[in-house]
Amino acid sequence: MWPILLPRDNYYSGAKIVTVSTLSKEMLESIASWAEWLSAIFGILTAIFVVILVLVNRPLKRMADKEAQDAQLKLSEQQERTAAAEARVTSLEKDTANAKSAQQRVQTDLEAQKELTAKAQKDASDAALALAKFKAPRSLFPEQQERLVSVLYPFAGQNFALAVFPDPEPLALTRLLNKLLKSAGWTRVPAQVQRNGGVLMDVDGETVAQISDSGIDAYIAPDDTESVDAQHAFCSALVSFGISCENHRTPQLVGKMPRAITISIGKKP
Repeated sequence: MWPILLPRDNYYSGAKIVTVSTLSKEMLESIASWAEWLSAIFGILTAIFVVILVLVNRPLKRMADKEAQDAQLKLSEQQERTAAAEARVTSLEKDTANAKSAQQRVQTDLEAQKELTAKAQKDASDAALALAKFKAPRSLFPEQQERLVSVLYPFAGQNFALAVFPDPEPLALTRLLNKLLKSAGWTRVPAQVQRNGGVLMDVDGETVAQISDSGIDAYIAPDDTESVDAQHAFCSALVSFGISCENHRTPQLVGKMPRAITISIGKKP
């Protein structure tokens, strides 16, 4: 082996000769000693790092836990707000449906009220017309007068007498009927019916009997068969014009000559 010259140390005065094997052993021991020392240092540093890591992670964990709790609390609050909003939406939808239903009921009631109002207005109008008609004097329109003359003309030559309730309205109708009957060719004769104590009066040049009845009646004798058709034609025509008229037979006309139909115009019913 080649000798290696080392410098002097404090223990020797001369140079110390060591071999490579001796150096390697010492170096290995030194390295091993350093390795143990470094390992111990590393262990200590590792322990310190672990302690630091634990110390650092502990507040971080608490912070993370707090953040997680806060997040969970916020989530719960948001879920509650969402549930409340959904409940309000459901309530509003229900209220909207109820409002629509109420609106439909109101609309239906309104339509019913409109129908009732229209009916009431029609009833009131009909009642007003009926009242006006009730108050209006009985008469015949020109076309009705022409129609009556046309209906009675086939019985031209028929005798008739008159009786009347002595008020202006019945007297005016009596004069009109007297005129129309004569226009149809009928013949006016003096009054043939008179109540006990009754008074005769003059209407258009002939006597008429005063009566206290209401409505219009056409009387013939019980045994008079010749005047039946004319009697019915007269009353039917008046009824078609809306004026009440009834046919009768009365024993008061038995034996009266000439045979005639007594037309009684009473007060308006």
